[in-house]
Amino acid sequence: YNLTESDLISWYKEIISTNTLRILVYNGDTDPCINSYQAQEWTRNLGFDEIESWRPWTIDSCQYMGGYITKYVNNFSFVTIKGSGHMVPLNKPKESLDMITRFMNN
Repeated sequence: YNLTESDLISWYKEIISTNTLRILVYNGDTDPCINSYQAQEWTRNLGFDEIESWRPWTIDSCQYMGGYITKYVNNFSFVTIKGSGHMVPLNKPKESLDMITRFMNN
């Protein structure tokens, strides 16, 4: 395996800054491979202003907890999926479908 890109931070910063794409970074909060706290710090350290602070999101708009979301400027969001490991759609299909549907429907 040969790395083609040593670091994607500059790519993400460029794409988010130009506001040409909506970006969703998501992570299972029990992922043993990519810790959700590290992923959250990675997104925070990109340096974009938060427009919605870390808050819970629910499947039913009431009680069924999906995870947490932080929204940043230029259509950039970081989402965690509660109780999911690395394979989010496999571990939490209902929550995954809700998250992707909301993202696709803006």
